[in-house]
Amino acid sequence: MLGVLTSDLLDRLAREDAIANSDTDLDGSWRTYDDLPTAVNAVVAPGRVAFAAIASVAALGLLALFLTAGLAQSSSLSNTAKMLLPAIALMVPFFALYLARAIPSVIDRRLASEAAARSFSVYFEGASPFSGKRVLVGRHFMFLLSKAGNISRIPLSEVSTVGVDIRQSGALAVVVIEDRFLPLSLVGRVGGPMPSRWSIEGLFGIGKFKSVLVVDLERNGVPFAVTDWSGRE
Repeated sequence: MLGVLTSDLLDRLAREDAIANSDTDLDGSWRTYDDLPTAVNAVVAPGRVAFAAIASVAALGLLALFLTAGLAQSSSLSNTAKMLLPAIALMVPFFALYLARAIPSVIDRRLASEAAARSFSVYFEGASPFSGKRVLVGRHFMFLLSKAGNISRIPLSEVSTVGVDIRQSGALAVVVIEDRFLPLSLVGRVGGPMPSRWSIEGLFGIGKFKSVLVVDLERNGVPFAVTDWSGRE
């Protein structure tokens, strides 16, 4: 099951968000760092892993095409079969890539409107939208949901700023909390839009994703700055 949000969970977090009297509480799924360069490297790593996986699938598709074409031509199959087999071999991995881009937009989408009604903006976090991790930004708290279902909390009053680097893979975000740096990899908004890497819209997705992220941060009063950490990797 790819979805992790429930109505009961959103109700619980909405009640906690309304109280606004808790301190930062991070479980072992979320690590903070003493310096910015280390935090930036940590947030870049998941995107590199995902890109390598996508590139590998694409490469396997091309390899399968050439191997199948060679085997088909040397076999006693009919001419029609010799034409169809390479095409099928090429289609399978690229269909898998299409699904990897199409499915994220529907994960937890039914709960997106309920989250918005409770003043939450919800984002996928991790190497991909399939990581099982979420970031919810509310009026007073930023909630982090781990893959194991644990809930971590960061009062927005304790956030000095959030550095945001927008890329095709999503937003590389570093949250500054009392001179500590928490790296987050935001790879799409629950209910959409999605960045280029995880959207069937391709390059058109990144502009929409950036616009919505900026609006969400501004609406919830989160101090942030759009930056470029390419030189820090």
